Amino acid sequence: MTDTVVTQGEKKKIRRVYNSAGCALLVQYVLMIVLAMFGYMIASPFMKEEFDSDGLRIIGFAEASVMFCTPALASIAVFFFYYLIKGEKVSPLFDSSGVSGRMIAGTVGICFLMHQAAYPLQLLTLFLLTSFDLGTPELDYVLAQDAPTSFMNVFTSVVLAPIAEEMLYRGILLKETARVSKRFGIVFSAVMFGLMHGNPYQLILGTMIGLVLGYVTVKSRSLIPAIVGHMAVNAMASVPEIAMYFS
Repeated sequence: MTDTVVTQGEKKKIRRVYNSAGCALLVQYVLMIVLAMFGYMIASPFMKEEFDSDGLRIIGFAEASVMFCTPALASIAVFFFYYLIKGEKVSPLFDSSGVSGRMIAGTVGICFLMHQAAYPLQLLTLFLLTSFDLGTPELDYVLAQDAPTSFMNVFTSVVLAPIAEEMLYRGILLKETARVSKRFGIVFSAVMFGLMHGNPYQLILGTMIGLVLGYVTVKSRSLIPAIVGHMAVNAMASVPEIAMYFS
């Protein structure tokens, strides 16, 4: 059995791959902050200081639009800018020739199973954090229950965010790191996708679902199954929000 020798050229290639993935995340984060600053400047005349009975600030349509849209817009912009710099076409990533209805249905079904499987792990995490007097910050605001704000919340969650996040995490991170190792690329993109959500509960869920979305992206060489699976999971999570509005 012989040891695998990595040449200097291969090391440079691997380093270049990691640098590209890291730069994409960094640029997306910076661009998101810049867009949010401009967005709040534009939306500020339409924002009101309102509080509910519990003292929580009520977020209306204008502010919710900035909060929910800027991360997605930053991801989409980075995606197209990245492929422009690389001189590669984005159309192959949306090719449906290798995608079947069975693959789509299977992706959605497994994502739903992962959603349920993550629940006991989330409860265990909650128990452990509570046992050690640790916790996660709670939201200090609530969304206004008017139609425009509710629509913006559901639209960004079910449509805009899945498209934008799959472009960034599977379209860039997975594709770049898979040049070195497909397995590592799937795991890495899934973990970063989970971390992006900013709390330990969604870290678990995001990582588990991210593994499914990464695998189906590698298998189909298309973002379409991952986008549909992502939309389905977010739609299921948005059911209480929709029910709350109509109730």
